[in-house]
Amino acid sequence: MNGHATARGLAGLYQALPDLLPAGLLAEALAPQAEGVDRLLEENATWTLGWRRDAGWVGMGGIGGSSAGGHLDKPGGYRMAYVTRHLADHGRGNALYDALEACL
Repeated sequence: MNGHATARGLAGLYQALPDLLPAGLLAEALAPQAEGVDRLLEENATWTLGWRRDAGWVGMGGIGGSSAGGHLDKPGGYRMAYVTRHLADHGRGNALYDALEACL
C-alpha cells in the first residue's frame, strides 16, 4: 500500500487513534500479534494489527525513510512523524526520534 500525507497529518492520525477506536478494540489492535525475525529488516520484531511495536512505541516505517508513530499507551505520550521527498534510509528519522527521546 502506498499513501501520501504530511508529517503533521500522520502524527495527527496517531494522536486520534484512541478516539477513533473503542478502548477494547484499540487494546486488541495494539496487542502483539506476531513476534520473530523480520526478514526484510533482519532483526527481531513484534507486530500488532497493522503496526510494529517496540516496547511502548507503536508505528510504521515506509519506503524511502518516512515513518510515524508514538507512545500511544502511555499517559502524556508523544506522537511523531517524519516524511521525506526522496528515497533514503531511516537514519535521519531515527536520529530525530532518538533526540526527542533524549529530551523526555
